[in-house]
Amino acid sequence: MVVHKEVTGRRRIPAPPPGHRETTMLTLKVLACLALSALLLVPLVLRDAMQTSAGQQLQVPNVDAQGMWAHWPRQ
Repeated sequence: MVVHKEVTGRRRIPAPPPGHRETTMLTLKVLACLALSALLLVPLVLRDAMQTSAGQQLQVPNVDAQGMWAHWPRQ
């Protein structure tokens, strides 16, 4: 990037290249689409995670509590 100095001693910022605005807008649109896609996927990921954890909580071990209590030493 070439910066020109004017007679006043102040630096002049060069103009952006042609098509720069279109490229910037395209980049922003792509980033916006990616962000929106991520936001739309969050409920699906959370639902799958909740179903997995709920499924694990519902698994009750097959234990005969009355049989264990019957064999417990009484004092």
